[in-house]
Amino acid sequence: MVRRRAAGLLPRLRRAAVSSPGGTAGTAAAARSAGTAALAIAVSSFAVWQPWPVMGDTFLNLRWGGWPQGAVLFAPGVHTAEAGWLEDFPPTLARRLGRVAAAGVAALMMLMLYLVLARGKDQALAMGADVPTMAFALLDGVIAVSGTLWFLSWLRCRWPTHGVMLGKAARASYATYVIHPLVLTAVMVAFALVALAPGIKFVLVAAAGVAACFTAGYALTRGPGISKVL
Repeated sequence: MVRRRAAGLLPRLRRAAVSSPGGTAGTAAAARSAGTAALAIAVSSFAVWQPWPVMGDTFLNLRWGGWPQGAVLFAPGVHTAEAGWLEDFPPTLARRLGRVAAAGVAALMMLMLYLVLARGKDQALAMGADVPTMAFALLDGVIAVSGTLWFLSWLRCRWPTHGVMLGKAARASYATYVIHPLVLTAVMVAFALVALAPGIKFVLVAAAGVAACFTAGYALTRGPGISKVL
């Protein structure tokens, strides 16, 4: 269900990409696409949360409750990156989305406070087929989409270019995301026998882990045949 909804977003985003990003038509198309993505996250998350609550225990701690958001954001993200839809994202829409994200976060905090008071701390995120869960899912979708688009636009405005090193890190980012658990585990095992204070060891492992993950990710993208996939 999640894959079908995510795939259905691509035609909308393709039409948005064809429209002039800076014009009124482009802004309206981008806003509709963002709204569609937010709604898709809300609907699919609400459905998935029924058998797998957000904080519930799952096999291998896979956290199925967070997968709808990731799937819906990933599918349009791939297309918009290839189509260059975000290269000239309308600044007016970006500012509006920033305000929407801020309002969504405030509303979500109020909802969380209500759930803690009504259900107790342990059962606050016990998602069911009720109105609070629907509201939580809707806010989750709105914040995920509006906050992501605003943050990307904010970054592009302040850092429109980058150096060679950062470009390589960006190229390796998805591969790094996929393999980082294995690399981090290897780094932690390597530091396990080092006699240092926990705080110092944490800083060293964090620094070495980030560098090792991106190095391994970039090396993976350079492999024969893999560069076309990642």
